[in-house]
Amino acid sequence: MWAFSDFRHGGLLMMTSIPRRLANAAKVIAHARIVSRHARETGQSRETIYRDARTMCREFEEGPQVRQELERRNQELEAENARLQKLAGTNPFEDPDKVAQFAAMAQAEGVSLPVARRLLTILQASKRRR
Repeated sequence: MWAFSDFRHGGLLMMTSIPRRLANAAKVIAHARIVSRHARETGQSRETIYRDARTMCREFEEGPQVRQELERRNQELEAENARLQKLAGTNPFEDPDKVAQFAAMAQAEGVSLPVARRLLTILQASKRRR
């Protein structure tokens, strides 16, 4: 078996681990050169590039949770939209309670009951035509 001294750890290093360590070291060196070159070409610092990379990794990791939250919020908004569409299709001036509220408010504001009825007739007619 081939063995070399590993001065850093004071032990022996097997021949089979050299290619792996060499490959790892080469990737780190190549990566650093690529990042440095990109930083020079774009006028950014290397730290900015590394920070952006970390941010993107976090965003990719958080993506499924963000998507679930957005889908949940979309369902809530669709339900609210359906409720509002249904509400828009109703005529509040045909609801007896709303008619009574309208008449009471009109009288409280000094509008006579016959005038309030005529106004209510106009509002009920315009809603029916839509």
